[in-house]
Amino acid sequence: MRIGQAAELVGVSTRTIRHYHRVGVLPEPERDPNGYRRYSLEDVIRLTRARRLTDLGLSLDVVGEVLAASGSADLTEILDELDADLDRQDAAIARQRARLTQLRLRLDEQGDPLQSSAAAQLAELLKDTGVVGPAADLDVDLMSLLPEEAAAYIFQIDQTRGLTPERQSHLKDVYRRFDSIAGLDPDDPLVDVLADDIVAGLPDELKQEASRPLPAGVDELWQMSAPPLGEMITEHLAPAQVAVVTAIMSRLVSS
Repeated sequence: MRIGQAAELVGVSTRTIRHYHRVGVLPEPERDPNGYRRYSLEDVIRLTRARRLTDLGLSLDVVGEVLAASGSADLTEILDELDADLDRQDAAIARQRARLTQLRLRLDEQGDPLQSSAAAQLAELLKDTGVVGPAADLDVDLMSLLPEEAAAYIFQIDQTRGLTPERQSHLKDVYRRFDSIAGLDPDDPLVDVLADDIVAGLPDELKQEASRPLPAGVDELWQMSAPPLGEMITEHLAPAQVAVVTAIMSRLVSS
């Protein structure tokens, strides 16, 4: 059977068959004395299988692996991996749809619907508490850069809801003091005093979480986000403010 006949029988173009040969999905068939390819029944069956697999949306690399499987065990393993990959894709699509739903709900509720939910919650909390200033604005901006899952877990926004009047007053005070130390030397004693006061005012649950290892998925997201966020913090804060942040992290880890 010539290439044109094989292509017509299987329902692909001759160009597709030649491409399969070039990338190694199909081996080159034997040729007639005049140089034309001669396709056997085995060649056409392999071509048919390749077409069925590509119709499933599999890449040619994967198609080649499936066709080259030496036995049912190899093929089963490959198909199991493909099935697991489809499950991961389904989960990713489900997360995207959930975020799309959240965005639709926020269209009429927020001034900036594209802001992450964690950043929006923090902005609302600070506004309700009466916190204003450069440090508060920077916190919201940095929160918006974190992956949603990492922000929700690490910063525990929901646990800061329902602050008592005393804690609200403390929150406003430490933000005000944080802004006010911008001109101080990093070694100024007020740096340690402010770090101690900030840590003392954090909810116990948050301080306990800070000393525990992060869940694997959250830890991976945090490891990717932390270095660039650290650089941005250093760029946007004064040296004394950076020293406060460093002292706070040290106290939380050792607590």
